Amino acid sequence: MLLFSSDFSKELASAISDSKQEIFICSAFIKEKAIRALLKNIPDHVSLTVVARWAKHDLLFGASDLEVYRWCEDNGYRFGVNSNLHAKLYLVDESFIFVGSANVTYKGLSFAGLGNIEIGTRLDPSVTDIEKFKSFIDNEVIWIGGDLFKVLQEEVIADSRSVGQKRALLWSANIKEMLDRKIAHLWTSELVFNSPSSLQSPNFESSEIVHDFELLDLTIDNFDQGCLKQGFLKTRLYHWLRDTIGVENEVRFGWVTNQLHSALLDEVTPYRSEVKEFTKILFDWFRFMPEVFEVKRFNVSESVLIKC
Repeated sequence: MLLFSSDFSKELASAISDSKQEIFICSAFIKEKAIRALLKNIPDHVSLTVVARWAKHDLLFGASDLEVYRWCEDNGYRFGVNSNLHAKLYLVDESFIFVGSANVTYKGLSFAGLGNIEIGTRLDPSVTDIEKFKSFIDNEVIWIGGDLFKVLQEEVIADSRSVGQKRALLWSANIKEMLDRKIAHLWTSELVFNSPSSLQSPNFESSEIVHDFELLDLTIDNFDQGCLKQGFLKTRLYHWLRDTIGVENEVRFGWVTNQLHSALLDEVTPYRSEVKEFTKILFDWFRFMPEVFEVKRFNVSESVLIKC
């Protein structure tokens, strides 16, 4: 059943108030006022884990609040960051998963009659869903403590007067290194569905073409070779490749297929034969970007090496 705007937040708040054990909240944007309102009736004995994106520009422009961490700390809740988080997911007692477009903001959850038009749904998770989600929590989240929070807070405050400068919108190299964590898992929706040549002559009646244009942040005015390469290098897929393969480490086609198949989080994981087709597309991208990848051809297979 689809839940629109305030219906979604009401269903979610009701499930939270009836919870017995633990709640997980993953939202790219989180505002202190909104999370207080959402969790005002959380039972005292229930544990809470909160994960936000906390890109620096999110904090500078007020999409998220630093105060959320203080609120979590004061209440004994766990707070973490994943710099690539875009999802909005709420897990209650391993019994319900709420997913949709609503961030933990007043407008996102339509509190006080204010709100965006958001759509979500409530699902009954399988054991596999829970295992995959907790693997993400355990392996891809950086947990914030007092010392790390102080460093983040100081940089946000220091650069709050320089928001017009592009440099000020990104974490410093030191903090970026602190917040980076290897990407262990992907969703099928995070894979590229087409070769670069297909995207250079796009048929916008194809849902797969539209998917890749959105994934790579392309527009109908900007999809030349440079835009394609830049878009690919920004994807979680590329960062997963770097984290999984490593730099200057040559691996075969079959190895990449096996690793990709193991990394996918979808409830219904694609068959290995389907994943093999995704790997073929990946090798098209590798050949398209010789400045980054080195591809070698053998009798019946290929290998790839990430140069830098």
